[in-house]
Amino acid sequence: MLNIGDAINKINTIISLLVFILVNLIYFFAPVSLEANNLISFFVALSGIIFIISISSYLNISMVLYIGQNSMVIYLLHLIFTSGSRILLLELGVDDLLIQIVLGVFMGIVGPIVILICTKYLRLDKILF
Repeated sequence: MLNIGDAINKINTIISLLVFILVNLIYFFAPVSLEANNLISFFVALSGIIFIISISSYLNISMVLYIGQNSMVIYLLHLIFTSGSRILLLELGVDDLLIQIVLGVFMGIVGPIVILICTKYLRLDKILF
């Protein structure tokens, strides 16, 4: 018997990406009623989850596990780094949305992990986190 995890792993990553893009285009650009918009938003979330699951097999599992184990620290500190990187980019004259998103997400994950490593080195992690 095929379980749901095996079925999702067999979905082609390209197909899941295309479905995710298509559903998002419908969500953002199709003129629909509020009720239909709520239904479409469910499918946006579902297609995003399926896409993330399909690309997760390409990721380094130990890295994902480390980020997952430290997700509370990332949650608590990410805003400082994402907003800080956005402000810095705007001050430098970079207003490209894609660059801001990519750098913001990167800094929102890496910055808190660097803080966590420093607090572990100083043995403050048990007090702070």
